[in-house]
Amino acid sequence: MYKVMGTSYNAITAKGEGIITILVIIMLGLAVCFDLWKSKIPNWLTGMGVMTGYAAHIRGEGEKGIILVTVMMLIPVILFYLLFLMHAMGAGDIKLFMALSCMTDYSIVLHTIIFSLCLAAVYGLFRLIRQGTLIQRILYFRTYMQSSLVRKQWVPYREQSGMDDSCMHLAPAVLGGYLLTLGVV
Repeated sequence: MYKVMGTSYNAITAKGEGIITILVIIMLGLAVCFDLWKSKIPNWLTGMGVMTGYAAHIRGEGEKGIILVTVMMLIPVILFYLLFLMHAMGAGDIKLFMALSCMTDYSIVLHTIIFSLCLAAVYGLFRLIRQGTLIQRILYFRTYMQSSLVRKQWVPYREQSGMDDSCMHLAPAVLGGYLLTLGVV
């Protein structure tokens, strides 16, 4: 039984939680493979997640499920829009969180987002230390933020930095964050 915005429902079958959990893990696992292999998360994959979420919610809540899923999809867009404008997060990552938000409830999504960003931050920190570029990146980020605030315009972070090695794959952190959430929530 899932609780979405205070409403309980059975997803897909009476034991829908297990099925949804397995489908989410498969979707996130495939997203990791595509992200590492092609540096892109395909639309068909996130689209299948969104459609699965809609099907589960409609089956459990009827027409009300359509509204619930649509509202749930907006959470990642609202949270990550600024990072997307700065090119600090890709559209595929946001769509992956959107699919996750359709397939699960808001507490799972928020916990997964928090754990994912923490895992990505720790990984990024260790990566910068290992590369010996931590101080350079901190100074660049400070300059970038100052110039963006003075101009009142966001310039894509990577384009301005000229540092192509700054790309980090977020899908593995999302999978890790979801698995951590399963142990916590």
